[in-house]
Amino acid sequence: MLRPPDKFWDEYFRVYDVLNEVYPYKNLLETIVSKMDLHPGTTVLDAGTGTGNLAVLVNKTGATVIGVDTSTHGVKIFKEKLPHSEVVLHDISHLPCFKNNFFDYVCCVNTIFALPTNKRTDVFSEFYRVLKPGGKIIVTNLLLGYRPIKIYIDHIKTGIRQIGYIKILVNIVKLLIPTMKMFYYSKLIHKYSSESTGEIKLFSLHEQRSYLINAGFVNVSENMKVFADQAVLNTGFKVK
Repeated sequence: MLRPPDKFWDEYFRVYDVLNEVYPYKNLLETIVSKMDLHPGTTVLDAGTGTGNLAVLVNKTGATVIGVDTSTHGVKIFKEKLPHSEVVLHDISHLPCFKNNFFDYVCCVNTIFALPTNKRTDVFSEFYRVLKPGGKIIVTNLLLGYRPIKIYIDHIKTGIRQIGYIKILVNIVKLLIPTMKMFYYSKLIHKYSSESTGEIKLFSLHEQRSYLINAGFVNVSENMKVFADQAVLNTGFKVK
């Protein structure tokens, strides 16, 4: 079975933040934040935080955000961005560092698809455990058929509408090298998610919603395509 080498995600996160300049990614994070009522005193788990891009937006609201990730390089960048916020180097399928009923919100952005399928049930169960009664989960994952070129095309089209041809052309040139690196890593994700031999398994459209329901979440939302239709977003609530 093909699996990413141990340092794959560390290398990936060295160029990951180029996405902060990409409209579909910025829109994705803004959509997630809009689905929370954030203010001082609110606690948020950013599970699979990577370099902490969502955590930065949450932190700006005054809410308390805690990140968790297995990538040492991702965690390092998180701490550079948010030196006063907590981040834990740990597998999100088992979260002994957090008590039951601890968080108001759990967010997990494009992470679970990269875990072995035999861990997915545990991940959603842990998310349910650490949420407060009535707490909300927002989760996204890349979909089968994921094509990063569609994200790039959407970025260009949106940029033309918002800042014009000349500025988006300058933006493309500026981001060319890190973008090519991201395409390279996306190609490897495709390789490692080969349906017959890969360890990474992208999500079918309805799969994520089923995991949420099976974990006990209620009022689970219908599937919402995001990230230039390359990922699916669902929300749900823990029973009060």
